[in-house]
Amino acid sequence: MFWDHADTATYRTWLTAARLTPIWDRYIPEGASGHSLILARAS
Repeated sequence: MFWDHADTATYRTWLTAARLTPIWDRYIPEGASGHSLILARAS
């Protein structure tokens, strides 16, 4: 199985384009890698 995701800056851009306001983001470590968690609010 292959998982792929964009970087945090790209997600923040997409959220803003969707009229959501990113509030904060965190890096969630997971084994040897990890992923971003972003809290966004509807504008």
